[in-house]
Amino acid sequence: MIATSPHRRVPPRPPERQEAGYLEKFDDSTVFYDVFRCGRKVLAVGPPAHGLESVVDDAVVTPAFGSKGSGVHFASEKGLDRLGRFWASSPRSDGPLRIRAGAGPDDIEVGADLAGAFAGRRAVMTLSKDNDLEWIRYWAGWYAQRHGADALVVYDNGSTAYSTGDLVETLAGTVGVAVAAVVEWPFTYGPQGFEPYRTWDSNYAQHGALEHARWRLLRRAAGMVNADIDELMLDPEGRSVFDATTASRSGALSVPSTLLHPAPGAVLGRPRHSDSYFERVEREPTDPKWCVVPSRLPAVAQLGIHGVVGVRMDRAPGFRLGHFYAITTNWATGDRIAAHADLSSSKVDTEFRSRFAGEVASVGVAEPASQRLSARVSRTASRAASAARERVKRSTFGAALRRRR
Repeated sequence: MIATSPHRRVPPRPPERQEAGYLEKFDDSTVFYDVFRCGRKVLAVGPPAHGLESVVDDAVVTPAFGSKGSGVHFASEKGLDRLGRFWASSPRSDGPLRIRAGAGPDDIEVGADLAGAFAGRRAVMTLSKDNDLEWIRYWAGWYAQRHGADALVVYDNGSTAYSTGDLVETLAGTVGVAVAAVVEWPFTYGPQGFEPYRTWDSNYAQHGALEHARWRLLRRAAGMVNADIDELMLDPEGRSVFDATTASRSGALSVPSTLLHPAPGAVLGRPRHSDSYFERVEREPTDPKWCVVPSRLPAVAQLGIHGVVGVRMDRAPGFRLGHFYAITTNWATGDRIAAHADLSSSKVDTEFRSRFAGEVASVGVAEPASQRLSARVSRTASRAASAARERVKRSTFGAALRRRR
């Protein structure tokens, strides 16, 4: 659409603060990740403009058929963190809409509002790339069985180890899940804030995925959990994090995290979540994750990776999150695989250890007595997932809004 535009996004940090490889990882070309109907408005979600304001200003929403007219321009929200939210009033048309921009020859269709497919659902969402399908199956089953999740949404950030269809089938086979969707999210993740500068200002893709999920898919959901594949939420009393969030004052629950390591001497091969149930006596710093009721959040709030900006979040006593250090795609060669617990400085996490005891290969696998029911649920989920995936896949178009170098 805007492939001929000469503009580039300006990095938020000066050259002297850019670590080696920063510019290669920085997304200077994506204008919008997606543009879609959101109730009576049209919403474009993307990285912050940072020098692309003129490109955004040129974009116009018009009916796809009939009079082209002058169209409706976008208004940009201010004060967001590593995110652009651009709103436009929906033209008076029940038919399809499109985006026109002066910087490119092609019109782009405005996507449909998909929130109805997840209305009333308890959804778990994550961004993932090449995570082992067995890990994903276990993660999905954990949230379905222990928290009552019945919807799963994975934003796939360019996996090459398997196909989108393989990932959808993995999610759809989870007992109790009615809707599963994979959103192809091929955008540059962005530089992270590690040494030497520890500046987190350029990793746009995950912030965009969170807000895209909130507004396009899950704004009518009963609950939304944000947790990576290596993160499992737990309450020792067996309560659901969705129930606790619904009962909270703010509708936004922060869940503190604990790093968990493989048992001393464990022969891991391919690591499993259940291999790791040791924590350091001296707590290691690790960040929380959260669950929200999307409809209770102020519109101006922003979902962040570790919290919600603009909301005073609550905590529910007992709820915690295990961050499984060995569950990583660099397990075969990276240093995490060697990070077994040291008995002199570690202790057993009895709450997670007791949940793992006696488990079958995956908590998402039904016991024999319920196999017939699980097969019926899985087939239903598979059909729903396939339909949801196709709708999402057809209506996302971020790649079309990337300018070629």
